[in-house]
Amino acid sequence: MMLFCKTKALIHYSKVPVTVFAQRHFKVNTQGRVYTLDLFKHSRYATTSAIAPKSALVFTGKALEKFKPHPLFTLLFFKRFMGQYWTRAVGDVIWTPADETAHGDVLHITDIQIIPVVGMERNCRQYAKIFLRYLGDIFPFALGAGIYLLVHSDMNTAIELHLNQYITWYKVGFWLFIACLAVSMIFALIQQAKRWGAVAAPFQVDLQALGLVSSNPVYAPDTNCLCYKTRALCKRAVGWVRSLWS
Repeated sequence: MMLFCKTKALIHYSKVPVTVFAQRHFKVNTQGRVYTLDLFKHSRYATTSAIAPKSALVFTGKALEKFKPHPLFTLLFFKRFMGQYWTRAVGDVIWTPADETAHGDVLHITDIQIIPVVGMERNCRQYAKIFLRYLGDIFPFALGAGIYLLVHSDMNTAIELHLNQYITWYKVGFWLFIACLAVSMIFALIQQAKRWGAVAAPFQVDLQALGLVSSNPVYAPDTNCLCYKTRALCKRAVGWVRSLWS
């Protein structure tokens, strides 16, 4: 028995119609990568589309080798625990007709290739987003380090008095950043909770037709792992405790 459950299928909710992928070419728009969620394990409040999606892409088989879990050491670390994955390299994603099965608004893709982003404008836009993400990850640590150095460094009284005001602004800026981050996360969770019915429901018929979700799906979630059995045991324990109070 393995410690971690093996991913069997990943899903990407897209804000564009499925006809946009007629050329079997996914043009990345979010930091140069395709974002997906574990089809069976992702949080009900998680999505890959900021608005109600119009189509969905499901990746299985060899395509899974081109994805990895969302990074843990980042301000958006919580996305990893919500079951989010992204492509292993920056670039557009393409696939062949033999690797695609379609039904309604859902594409089932079994293998992909990651190719360089074409066009100077698109390249600049994607790498600008990547730079801003790294900047956002570094900013709070740089701010904290700056405060620490200013407070604990040996300075004469004149310089120290002059810099006291800057230390205060550093502290204000740091806590303002933390507050904005917390508010934005709460707002995002509320918005996604409101959208949940619109995110998942429209694709259930197509997913069932493709054999991806049903009473006997082709790609069933991995149950032969310690993580799955631990979650199942916890659910049973919670159910037992609730039954005592009912």
